[in-house]
Amino acid sequence: MLNTEVAIPPAYWKRSRIAANLPEIFGDPEALNKRLKAMLRIVEDIISHAVQKKIIDLLTFVKGTFKPDVGEKML
Repeated sequence: MLNTEVAIPPAYWKRSRIAANLPEIFGDPEALNKRLKAMLRIVEDIISHAVQKKIIDLLTFVKGTFKPDVGEKML
């Protein structure tokens, strides 16, 4: 697992998405889902790059490369 810096109680996860009834204290579920989707795209790109470069230990490479706030800066 990667640290996304998004902390949501398990009861508010529905099929890899944050439920619409998420209490306000945790944030806007629509915005959080959008943020998570952007992070997923970044991780997919990191994996694609690692495969192209024939990096053997993908998990270590992804964990060392992925930064949760990078996607927000690019949006």
